[in-house]
Amino acid sequence: MRSEQRLSAVVIIVLAVALVITAIVWSVQTPRATAAAVRSQTLSAARELAPPTISVNANAIVKVQPDLAYFEVGVLTQDKSAARAQDAADRVIAHIMIALRRKGVSRRDLATSVCNLRPSYALPEDRRTIIGYHGDNFVTVNVRDLAKLGQLIDACMAAGATNISDVEFRVNDIRKYRRQAREMAARNARERAKQIADAMGVRIVRVKSISETTSDYPSRYGWWQSRRESMMSQAVAYVPPQAVAEEPEIALGTFPITAGVSVAFEIE
Repeated sequence: MRSEQRLSAVVIIVLAVALVITAIVWSVQTPRATAAAVRSQTLSAARELAPPTISVNANAIVKVQPDLAYFEVGVLTQDKSAARAQDAADRVIAHIMIALRRKGVSRRDLATSVCNLRPSYALPEDRRTIIGYHGDNFVTVNVRDLAKLGQLIDACMAAGATNISDVEFRVNDIRKYRRQAREMAARNARERAKQIADAMGVRIVRVKSISETTSDYPSRYGWWQSRRESMMSQAVAYVPPQAVAEEPEIALGTFPITAGVSVAFEIE
């Protein structure tokens, strides 16, 4: 009799423990399942309630003729003496600055960009034997009157320049043309969206979202760059501008300012 009672007590205890464990597991899993279900229902409802949209991309390009330019002009010298190499470079740069000032370039439009003095070695891999020195002096020139650009380059060469970098053209009031390109891109986006909406039989209600990109590129003139080596070899025997029949013709051309927009329109 006592053994049967003990067995019954054990069974009751085991059942009680099982019920407790089941209750604990249910209490932990139920909130998670409930939360997941709520999130799923919320997302579904949001998708159903979100208004339909039309998304379009549009671009516009404004071609601008530059009204500013700048270039670098300099001299490369070489001598066995570091002092003489540097002095020679300084003298040529001084002559170039004087020539540019005589042509009407303001002091504020002239700035030293490079001033180097470096040794020259007998062999590239042997840095113990110095055979001379190189002097590099360069000045950046801002040109506000593009009609004088060719004259200024000629004046630099006549003053002893051995190196003239690419001429880079710019636009003074770049913001005005960016604004024009942006407005054109926005109009193009709305016209494109309206065309799609009319074809689909819906009506545009409002702008849902918009993003914009704008870019512009400098215009480079590379003819002088290609003549660097010949200029360096012929600088000493350069013929003054007075003896030249014509000045070099520089085509200014245009460069694009591009604006792009991505717009989502709410429709009904």
